[in-house]
Amino acid sequence: MGKSLQEQLLEQGLVKKQQVHQHKQSSHKQQKRRRGGAKDTAPSMSEEARARAAEAEAEKRARDKELNRERDERAARRARRIQIEQTIASARADRVPGDELFQFVDNDKVKRIYVTAEVRKGLVEGALSVLRIRRTYAVVDSALAERLAAEDPFVRPSATATPGGDGADADEYYDRFEVPDDLSW
Repeated sequence: MGKSLQEQLLEQGLVKKQQVHQHKQSSHKQQKRRRGGAKDTAPSMSEEARARAAEAEAEKRARDKELNRERDERAARRARRIQIEQTIASARADRVPGDELFQFVDNDKVKRIYVTAEVRKGLVEGALSVLRIRRTYAVVDSALAERLAAEDPFVRPSATATPGGDGADADEYYDRFEVPDDLSW
């Protein structure tokens, strides 16, 4: 390839090495200014556009803060529910399934669970309660059931018997009715 004009002039002795170097520096600075100047010549944002951009940024921050707060609340509720389930699992009175049937009402439906004789006695006397958690039932102490139900609306006592509810009132009520002679079982 052929030599550049600067090299040719340098060989001929018409220019000095320092002059070539200065020329390269000045041309490089001019090119840099042109590139930087192109940015400066772009139309600047108006005050109204800047205000809208700042407002949009503030709205985005507020929305993000709200979403983070909701996420934290969901995580706290989830952790609390897990803690309640662990408390119920450790305080269950019906760990061993029994052979005595205990019926109770939950959402206007009669439900039944099989419990031991001691647990059934505690349920009838009111010392124990049936808790509904998710889709299962657990028998726990009545005081614990009330405390957990107050803390979490998803934990509901499904059955709490009144103390002394041995069925004597029900027998008195049904004694008023006459049983027909032709009743067959």
